[in-house]
Amino acid sequence: MLRSLAMLLGLCLVLVFSTYAGAQSGVTVKVVHNEEYGDILADSKGMTLYMFVPDKPNESVCYGSCAQAWPPLILESGQPVAGEGVIARLGITTRRDGSRQVTVNGMPLYYFAGDKKPGDANGQGLNNVWWVLSASGQPIKAEEQAPSQAPAAGGGGMSGYGSTSKAPMAALALLGLATVGLAYRARRWAR
Repeated sequence: MLRSLAMLLGLCLVLVFSTYAGAQSGVTVKVVHNEEYGDILADSKGMTLYMFVPDKPNESVCYGSCAQAWPPLILESGQPVAGEGVIARLGITTRRDGSRQVTVNGMPLYYFAGDKKPGDANGQGLNNVWWVLSASGQPIKAEEQAPSQAPAAGGGGMSGYGSTSKAPMAALALLGLATVGLAYRARRWAR
């Protein structure tokens, strides 16, 4: 009986942790804190995302050499998933080559080839047409930049890295209580 109980507990723990890990890894766009621009949108790895002023809603005009310097954020299948703090509406537009580009409030999203590591925002303001985006999906232009804005509550440095949701912790607490109760009943039953 105790062996069965231990196996059940192990299965429950694997299920809880795999569900939590899957939810975190499925994030397409999240909010990170940038020292110069405040809270901005980035991909799941923390790479800065940009919008291109000449684009039209749900239509990219960046192809060829433009797309080499500014690669589009492509999603192979499914719908984009917003991470904690993202209040913009995410969607998909189909590019001329059939690939599926992620949009924010209808505007296609891009990387900048000059950004080499998470947190870089080297494309900000280039030619006055490339802009990083706030959590609501609005472009952050030079006059709107947030100098030394404090990190969002619960985060530090780059929010989105290491931030935790309370839901998995609550599930683990409930699982722990259930385990204690089952172990107590199993001991009483074994007597």
